[in-house]
Amino acid sequence: MKEKKGIRMLLVAVMLLVALACTVSMGGDEEDSESLKLQLTLQALQMTQAVSSNNQQVQPPVVQQDTSQDDEDEDKDEDEDKDEDEDEEEEDETPCNSSKFVSETIKDGTVYDPGDTFEKTWTLRNAGDCDWNEDYEFVFEEGDRMGGEKTIKVNTVIEPNETITFKVNLTAPDDPGDYTGVWRLKSDDGEKLGKYWVKINVGGAPAGPFAVTSVTFSSAAQPIHIDCPDDVKVTAKITSSGAGTVTYDWTDCEGGSSSGSVTFDSAGTKSVSHNVNIGWTDPFHWANIYIDNPNHQDFGTYYLDVVCNP
Repeated sequence: MKEKKGIRMLLVAVMLLVALACTVSMGGDEEDSESLKLQLTLQALQMTQAVSSNNQQVQPPVVQQDTSQDDEDEDKDEDEDKDEDEDEEEEDETPCNSSKFVSETIKDGTVYDPGDTFEKTWTLRNAGDCDWNEDYEFVFEEGDRMGGEKTIKVNTVIEPNETITFKVNLTAPDDPGDYTGVWRLKSDDGEKLGKYWVKINVGGAPAGPFAVTSVTFSSAAQPIHIDCPDDVKVTAKITSSGAGTVTYDWTDCEGGSSSGSVTFDSAGTKSVSHNVNIGWTDPFHWANIYIDNPNHQDFGTYYLDVVCNP
């Protein structure tokens, strides 16, 4: 609209100038008249250019935004996120070789007479990602071996989360004192896993009145395969320091319980049993025995690795 108005004003100005030029040419000297006409024409042209310039639209300059830094920042953020994800994955990785203690027999500090024979067992769980094959070994490492096995081969493949029980047959040394023997599990390429030990005291029955000196557990070879639900028998060997009657209480993972007593004519070992009624597969079923009389003492928990047949 403004552009059209400017053009109209320009035309009016030009027409006035032309008319004035014609008037001058009609009323004066011819030479002066020509000069004035030329001057007026130039003025008209200048006015035309001025109006034309004023009517042109001035376009703002286009600013090119530099996004290279933004792109770099985004790439950097993505790289940092990727690094954090990789770090979390590495932290969550389970090692190839790892063993976890599940249960044992023979409590640390159990007292034996010189020359007594006994059996020590450790039940371990494969807590790594790799199978334990038949080249894995349970080996004596340090301390007092007490006649125990120097090397025990893993006799079957133990997959991750499965358990295995290692047994050593030991003899109490002839001299009184405290004795410790250490065994260790080693992988097929010699990598050392956890340490496991037996600690005993040799010196005869402890001073004082009649008491239970130790309790050891046993069951069918593990893992135990049964048609669930079914009973699994756990046996406890109770060793006393002399003559007397021992009373005991069993408890288990299924809420079962039983009680009983056993009478000793002299120092020795007697066996008692408890049935655990099991209804599903689990490597951590358990049974526990408490010696009420004479000790008033909990003698530990025995874990069962049970597999229900399909």
